[in-house]
Amino acid sequence: MLVFGVGTEARAEGMETPKAPSARHALAELLKAQMKETFGADLSHLTVTELVDSTQYFLFPNFCPWLTPALPLVYRFRPYGNDPEKCLMEAQLLHPVPDDGPRPDSVTRRELGPDDPFTDAPELNQISPVFEQDMGNLHRIQRGLKTAKEGVTLGDYQEIRIRRFHQTLDKYLAAGQKA
Repeated sequence: MLVFGVGTEARAEGMETPKAPSARHALAELLKAQMKETFGADLSHLTVTELVDSTQYFLFPNFCPWLTPALPLVYRFRPYGNDPEKCLMEAQLLHPVPDDGPRPDSVTRRELGPDDPFTDAPELNQISPVFEQDMGNLHRIQRGLKTAKEGVTLGDYQEIRIRRFHQTLDKYLAAGQKA
């Protein structure tokens, strides 16, 4: 069994670490083995980068896929009625299926309330503690956004996607007001 932590950190339980030129290569080999055993997926055609690195995209206005077999996660955020203080967050884990094997007949859907812990959704497995940590900060972030300071200060590099999102959103809103 391979147990994942935050980012690409992992530890093997009951498995010998493969001989490899680097930790990244060893992790990639462990991932291939785990995905083969757990899902019947042959990932031998993927590079170390494709297996180990977590590449996240943001598709305007609300879709965010993480392209990595280790954590095949997709976020989608939607409005919560007309309440600007809330939103609906959907998280999906899209595990691989064998090329020639059976496909799942259905998916497990679980809805959590605002005060429910992510550990109540065992389908989220190794990512539950990360969600708990991230969501634990939201009330402080929301309160900080309402301070007396006008606007939000964004980092030049790390938060450029947030800046671009808001520029695009402002453009759409301005165009809608003219119509």
